[in-house]
Amino acid sequence: MVEITYNRKYNRLTAKGHAYSGEEGHDLVCAAVSALMLTMAGNVNALSRQGSVREPGVHLGKGDAEVRCKPVRKMGNVVTLMFDTVCTGIQMLADQYPEYISYKVMQ
Repeated sequence: MVEITYNRKYNRLTAKGHAYSGEEGHDLVCAAVSALMLTMAGNVNALSRQGSVREPGVHLGKGDAEVRCKPVRKMGNVVTLMFDTVCTGIQMLADQYPEYISYKVMQ
């Protein structure tokens, strides 16, 4: 099972584990989670290059991923919206595949 946690207060998204919903390399649930984590990582890296976030952290390992950042003052709403948008996709996956994904939001 993939355990995903979104810490909204600290703008941190973590994913640990594997879905095992298909053969390795053909697991569509893991692929969907990976795509969303890669999207988040790309957005955080882009905002970091623009100076819109500080202390970016991106770790994308096999079965272990974390993306986090601290927005500069004027970008707080943008960063929250970015995380919330990606997490909407994660929530939809968790709703559709509850046997493969556990999703928790921390305020």
